[in-house]
Amino acid sequence: MTSLASGSSGNCYILRSTKAARPLLIDVGVAPQAIRQSLGEPLPNLAACLISHAHGDHSKYAVELADRGVMIAMSVEAMAEMDKTRAAKKSKNWPLRSRRLVQDRPWSVFGWGISILPLPHDAAGTVAFYITDGEDRYFHATDCMYLPAIPDRPTIMAVEANHDTEILKGKLMSGGVNAAVGSRALRSHMSIETLIKALEMIDLSECKEIHLLHLSNSNSNEAEFKARVQAKTGIPTYIAGAR
Repeated sequence: MTSLASGSSGNCYILRSTKAARPLLIDVGVAPQAIRQSLGEPLPNLAACLISHAHGDHSKYAVELADRGVMIAMSVEAMAEMDKTRAAKKSKNWPLRSRRLVQDRPWSVFGWGISILPLPHDAAGTVAFYITDGEDRYFHATDCMYLPAIPDRPTIMAVEANHDTEILKGKLMSGGVNAAVGSRALRSHMSIETLIKALEMIDLSECKEIHLLHLSNSNSNEAEFKARVQAKTGIPTYIAGAR
């Protein structure tokens, strides 16, 4: 997994596998030019672009990518939100280059097997992705209060660790963070404390690496978060880059 961006200013991740015919994109909160540069090949060579939900930092360039020949896939509810946007209404390719994903109906595309799981967030149809290339099992969940039950033992996990609850609450009390922004983060984003509790409940016996996503610039601590997760799980842990 390559992280092009991971945070409130934009999110975008590329999955590559020797078992799959084409790379797969998750979220498109960065410009297509940056994706093209990282890919090193034309955008239509992507297997698809999966969108976790319709908030702009995850979906801003979805319609533009569709206009460039990339299949865009997201939940039915998230697609309904995207259909309302000005860009979608102006695009002739949007209905033709989009796919609605439904829970319990896996989708196969260019060697990738993709399933979705609903996530608790303040955007309709927010989902996690469970992706396999026939060998590895990749679980991806960002922008959520907590993790759902995972159907099988993941070999790679990419999960949100947005904030430290004590840091954020302290800033709310002192006025160091906007009250509405801070309160929303507590209600709709996963803290490092919640993540660690969730990891204790997941069978990580086959997990080879953990990637922490969507860390807050002001309410997290990269080194501490990495150390806490690695100490708890014994699994190599990485911070997704380009926040």
